[in-house]
Amino acid sequence: MSGVVSIVIPTRNAGPEFPELLERLLAQRSSFSLEIIVIDSGSTDGTVERCARFPVTVLTIPPEDFDHGETRDRAIRYARGSFIALLVQDALPANEWWLERLLEPMLQDATIAGAYSRQIPRPGSDAFVRRHVSDHVASRLEPRRQRLDDPRALPAMPLEEKIALFSFDNVSSAIRRSVWERFPFGRAAFGEDIRWAKRVMEAGYAIYYQPDSVVIHSHDRSAWYDFQRFVASYRLYQELFGGDPPSLWFTLFNAIPYNIYANLFKLPHERMTPRVILKAITKGLAFPLGRYVGHRVGRDAPHWRQRLGDWLTRGI
Repeated sequence: MSGVVSIVIPTRNAGPEFPELLERLLAQRSSFSLEIIVIDSGSTDGTVERCARFPVTVLTIPPEDFDHGETRDRAIRYARGSFIALLVQDALPANEWWLERLLEPMLQDATIAGAYSRQIPRPGSDAFVRRHVSDHVASRLEPRRQRLDDPRALPAMPLEEKIALFSFDNVSSAIRRSVWERFPFGRAAFGEDIRWAKRVMEAGYAIYYQPDSVVIHSHDRSAWYDFQRFVASYRLYQELFGGDPPSLWFTLFNAIPYNIYANLFKLPHERMTPRVILKAITKGLAFPLGRYVGHRVGRDAPHWRQRLGDWLTRGI
């Protein structure tokens, strides 16, 4: 293997821990030459200044110009690599083989347009965070080649199967530049990765989930943030895949009770404190309600619902 791989990282107020990410990137064992590009959208915490200590290229854009798709496209246009690795500012490669393992599927199979890594929670994460990570398709131990073999079968496929089929995650991913030149991410306020995966798979390419490439990435966020995130996700799924939304009856009397029960009694809590109980209840509400609302605030919804969806997902 030879050539250049460009690593693109969008940042905004990445914090004092960001140099650790750059150090881990520079410690990667790879026969490729590495080019690291940070594209910053208005950091005020010294992120850009910290980058000056490292051999990285920093691009800057105004905060109001940030967009999950177009911002990455801007950096990729500047990049030199035939492969582009994409990271977020708080995803840490778990070892020195993160990049090499991530690129392996594309080097072995020219039909693979992109690959994405396995994510593991940060050390010390509580049971709720560990469950959130384990529920993600990018936590499985088995590799998976994702390809749309028969587009005619797609309409009849259950929604969760469609989500799994087109899963792709720019928390840690790599894409083939030649494919990106045909299919740039384009403007996307949310979900630029799964949008891109669907487009390239419909064009005949495959996506590969590579669990041997591992990043440490998790967040202990509020139930309100989780709710907003689920609204954004299911709004996107409704746009991309359609389908019948869950009923209010199912949400209230099946999904919510089950999720609260699972959070209380199926997670390995160290202690059942009032704080844990409250967190179990509020997080048990977040997913079913976020899914219910998300299906109903998309582009085809009445204008007032679209506006509600815009408000609920602002900043996600």
